[in-house]
Amino acid sequence: MPRADIRHTPDESPGSDAARRPRTDATGMPRRRQSGHSAARRILFRGLFCCLGWMVAAAALGQSSVDPALPPTRTEADAIGPQEVAELLERVRRSRDENARRLQSAYGSGRLTYRIDEVGEPTVTALDSDIQFFYDRPKFRVHLAHNVRLQENVRPAGELDEDFRRWTPSDLTEQVIVYDGDKLVSVEFRAGQCTGEIYFGFARLAVLRAAGFPFEDPVTLWSQAINLDSSDPRELRVIPLDGGGFVGILQKSTYFIKLTFLDKFGYDLRRVSSIRNGEARPFRDYLLQWEQRGDVFFVQRFVNTVSSAARDTASSAASSRQLSVEYTQFEANVQVSPDVFSLSSVVIPPGTEFLDKRSNVEGGPKRLLYQDGELVPVTH
Repeated sequence: MPRADIRHTPDESPGSDAARRPRTDATGMPRRRQSGHSAARRILFRGLFCCLGWMVAAAALGQSSVDPALPPTRTEADAIGPQEVAELLERVRRSRDENARRLQSAYGSGRLTYRIDEVGEPTVTALDSDIQFFYDRPKFRVHLAHNVRLQENVRPAGELDEDFRRWTPSDLTEQVIVYDGDKLVSVEFRAGQCTGEIYFGFARLAVLRAAGFPFEDPVTLWSQAINLDSSDPRELRVIPLDGGGFVGILQKSTYFIKLTFLDKFGYDLRRVSSIRNGEARPFRDYLLQWEQRGDVFFVQRFVNTVSSAARDTASSAASSRQLSVEYTQFEANVQVSPDVFSLSSVVIPPGTEFLDKRSNVEGGPKRLLYQDGELVPVTH
């Protein structure tokens, strides 16, 4: 069965320790920058993972191991005024943008999991994948090696087949998604075959989400939790936290969003909770854990959960879907070879068919074949 491979040294194979190590210099240390900041069941399955971008986390819909231990919150009477809120939001946005600019490149590896908990049913692990990524802004490469990947089947209306299985294993074993700053290429390895698809760059969020990784790139995970650029200071109540940071409350018609920022580096977003009016537990919850490398901060763990029912009782059993991304290795501003953003760095069997979704030929995408390291048009 063909396997994705990353060509760095002859002994490097997917999932091996060698393939997970960053490029190093003669001393064995990662080479730093020399600049200032040193693709019937398949459709159903994809549909399942297209929802992942909206999944949230908190292991039992209550507290989570990444839920920060917050300092005491002041009272509502301590909420600051609109002008102060506007100035605070501007400082927070500036800190976010400055940190993102400093994070020019990265290499890392980790784990992606997606679990479903339903009332009266055992927990289902629908996705358990090893992640390896390269990033050289805006280019990136994400390699997902699936230890577990299930597809969700839909029982036809009125069907009473006792042998029906809702969750069945997928034959998809690995995916490599490469964005070279212009186009996006997705290569899929499944039992005995390899296929590829090419997209415009703006489709990167949709393609990554269908792969089970619902982010625009492997580094700026925080952008999925909240869009502060669309926040109106007049609609946001801000209550300072003792010792720094703040809690922000954004009221909607039937629910409110609670933002928790600590004060580690200016954009220390730790939790974004969406809570229905009159309830206490979130129906959607984002939790973030940050770490520092040099002068940049990154999200080391991102957990998302969405609950179909959340009630303010300890005994209530709420159905939930939980997504977790955790990086066990993250090297910031390392030298990343341009080769990793080309197909030549992936071992693709000759004759592999690619569908170019950017083009339309006779009512369908243009067909290409991978030959001698290049994609050539199908002429028949």
